[in-house]
Amino acid sequence: MVISDVRMPRRDGLSLAMAIRQEDPSVPVTVITGHGTESMAILALRAGVTDFIKKPVRLDDLTAALQRMEAARRPAGLGTAELPAAVELLENTGPTGCRMTSGRSRPSSTC
Repeated sequence: MVISDVRMPRRDGLSLAMAIRQEDPSVPVTVITGHGTESMAILALRAGVTDFIKKPVRLDDLTAALQRMEAARRPAGLGTAELPAAVELLENTGPTGCRMTSGRSRPSSTC
């Protein structure tokens, strides 16, 4: 599963999504942007992204995107699966309200 911003220093998230989908179509990709428009969302869907999330990212939107990406990874007919154990959503007392870790000692993303 890949979550990427649309605007990055060396490559945009839509071209990254297209490259990932060409390499392995089974890898679900979600893009996040603070500059999203309807036309950008359409381009993202054409690039094969699973989800398109506008900033500021809400915990509910991120959780739903992770669940859709996990469902996209499962072969049809296997039923509902939990998110991978390595993904933990933790409550944070700071102003953002949450952070996402990937089972490592440091956070991999903050929302």
